[in-house]
Amino acid sequence: MMRTILFFLLLFPLLNFAQKSEKHEKIRQLKIAFITSEINLSAEDAAKFWPIYNEAENEIHEIKKSSYAAYSKYIKEKNESEINEADAKKFIEILNENETKIVEIKEKRYHNLGKSISYKKIIRLRKVEEDFKQKLLEQYKKKK
Repeated sequence: MMRTILFFLLLFPLLNFAQKSEKHEKIRQLKIAFITSEINLSAEDAAKFWPIYNEAENEIHEIKKSSYAAYSKYIKEKNESEINEADAKKFIEILNENETKIVEIKEKRYHNLGKSISYKKIIRLRKVEEDFKQKLLEQYKKKK
C-alpha cells in the first residue's frame, strides 16, 4: 500500500509535466494552423517560413526563460520590503538586456522572412500573432 502511494506521489509531477507539455504542443499546433491560414501561406511559402519563424520563437522562448529565472532569483519569493536596491537593479538590467535581445531576434526574423515571403505577409503576421494571443486569452477566460 505504501509503495503504491509513493509510486503515485512520484508519478504525479511527471504526469503534470506531460499534461503541460501536451497543452503547449496543442497550442503550438493551433498557432501554426492559425498563422498558416490567416496569412495565406502556400506550401512553398510555409516550407521557407516555418524554419525561420520557429528558430526565432525558440530563441525568444529561451530568453524569456532567462528573464523568469532572474525574476525567481531576485524578486519572486520576497516581499517588496525585502527586495534590496542591488537586486532590483540587477533584475531590471537583465530584463533590459533580454528585451533588447528579443527585439534583435525579431529584426533578424523579419529580415530573413523578407527573403522568402512578402513584407505585406510579414505585416499581417504581426496582427495574426496578436489575434491568436487574444483568442487564446478568450478561451482561457471561458474555462475559468
